[in-house]
Amino acid sequence: MTGMYNSARWSVSQQWLITLLDEQFTEHTSGPQLVVDLGGGTGSIAAHLAQHGHDVMVIDPSPDQLANTDRRAREMNLTERLTTHQGDTGTLCEVVEPHSVDAVLCHLVLSDVTDRAGTLQNIASVLRPGGVVSLLVRQPYQRILRHVIDGDLRTARELLEDDGWVRREDLLAMLEATDFTVLSEYGVGAIADVVSADVSTHELLELERAVASRAEWITAASSLHVMARSGAVDKTVTI
Repeated sequence: MTGMYNSARWSVSQQWLITLLDEQFTEHTSGPQLVVDLGGGTGSIAAHLAQHGHDVMVIDPSPDQLANTDRRAREMNLTERLTTHQGDTGTLCEVVEPHSVDAVLCHLVLSDVTDRAGTLQNIASVLRPGGVVSLLVRQPYQRILRHVIDGDLRTARELLEDDGWVRREDLLAMLEATDFTVLSEYGVGAIADVVSADVSTHELLELERAVASRAEWITAASSLHVMARSGAVDKTVTI
């Protein structure tokens, strides 16, 4: 089977995600923000935000990933705006003071934690009143269909029955229970992650944008992006 993300297709999906973040930050925040990138890996998105005037702390459990982020910050002359700290969803409230940051990115992390509701509660606890969270979660349907097309019905069935996916309805319910107000929902990779032909990157990005907010395409996308605004209730939990 062809990998779900080859470099060209992921590049377009990444471009769309970064474009989406820029637009969402412009619409829902004001001025430079103090941002935590939880599970930020090598810091590619964090570096982009830092280049645009935001102060970003990448929190990740992997020393190797953090070393890559630190190297990226040095190479891009962003060491004053881009910092790192080893940690994870369970230690977030030990690393970050309560109600001290304007935004938290939590991209492709929730699928890997046991207590997802607790993670959202901890994110809410470090956000200032009215702060925002950017969530990106994988969705199963495109991956299942790819296995079906390849004739691998056993794997498709296993993915279909896998209860580890973060379902949209469950995510929205957890956000509501944690006093978050959903601001937007978009698909990421609805088109770009299924195209195998050599096509114009610009046209592919524009088509991705055109379908990203349509309900049927949000479901079909390889990932779901949700931006939500926090209330002021402190619900710190131990994970």
